[in-house]
Amino acid sequence: MAIVPNYKRAQRLVANHQRDIAVQASAAHMGSAIGRGLQGVGPDLGKAAQAVGVAQAGRAAQAGRAAQSAKQSVKQSVKQSAKQSVKQSAKQSVKQSAKQFGASQTSEPFASGAGAVGAGAVGAVDGSVLERLRALQARTKAKERHSHYLHDQAQLLHDPERGYMAQREGQALDSQQRYEQGLQDLSRHHGKGLQGEALRHYQRAVLESEDQARRTALLHVNSQQKAHIRMVHEQRLEAFQQQLSLNLYDAALRETMLQAGRDELQEQARLEGWSEEQVQDKWSRFRSTAHKQIVQGLAMDDPYQAQDYLTGAQSQLGYEDHQVLEAQIQPLIRQAEERAVLETALAHLQQGDGLIHG
Repeated sequence: MAIVPNYKRAQRLVANHQRDIAVQASAAHMGSAIGRGLQGVGPDLGKAAQAVGVAQAGRAAQAGRAAQSAKQSVKQSVKQSAKQSVKQSAKQSVKQSAKQFGASQTSEPFASGAGAVGAGAVGAVDGSVLERLRALQARTKAKERHSHYLHDQAQLLHDPERGYMAQREGQALDSQQRYEQGLQDLSRHHGKGLQGEALRHYQRAVLESEDQARRTALLHVNSQQKAHIRMVHEQRLEAFQQQLSLNLYDAALRETMLQAGRDELQEQARLEGWSEEQVQDKWSRFRSTAHKQIVQGLAMDDPYQAQDYLTGAQSQLGYEDHQVLEAQIQPLIRQAEERAVLETALAHLQQGDGLIHG
């Protein structure tokens, strides 16, 4: 009877990921192995039959040796064939078991698509799964840092006391450089220590956030700059009018201030995009206000002179301003006339008293 060797290996010589794999041949593999071994015995059995024929022919000694030789040959052939078949079957069994083992260790992928590994040994994990895990970790780190960046960026932009959006008029433009430097400092601070894919993810996200922050700041500084320009424009017109009221009798300065006001309006029209009708309307108002202030100033000293000036500047005064000035000057003129009559009467009385006492 053929003896099938047992190739069971010692545990200490087996790799960790193969210790649960059986290498013994199954009963099915044993049957097929013996059959294949017996197929190779045919030629040797023929030799045995020939040896028996020789013995019957009278050569008993030679036949006996031939039979013994044939018997040994058969035994060796069976043993060798069975041994080879068992080795081949055991090898096939090991391959199949290893394949099943590796397949059983893969778990379901993450919902994000990055994948994960089961509880099996590290040696059975596919390298692409580890790469996906590393990529997921890089994105997670980048998102975490970007979230912290956005929080600090909101403070830089919207803090009620020091935020850029709290800057008004000319301060907004003056603070633009400080705000830009603040964005760069935040980007470097929160990206510190990131490398490789994590750093690239973070930088892309920060660039988009910086672009949005700059657009917000630009809209703010544009609106505040417009407000600042308008404020300065109004201040200049008021300053020209003040100069007119302080220099009532300087005709040359009067013309200079009026022309300066007209030039200021033209410049503002270009900045604001005013139409010709708008420019003309604003100029008429500025000129009328200027003449009104001159008339009011003259009326305090000499209402008659103020009346003369009002009459000469009537075409350059608005209807409402002209009505207001008329209402203001007429009482002053009446008061001046009454005062003149009284002064004349007193003068006559003084002259009469002198004649009497003379």
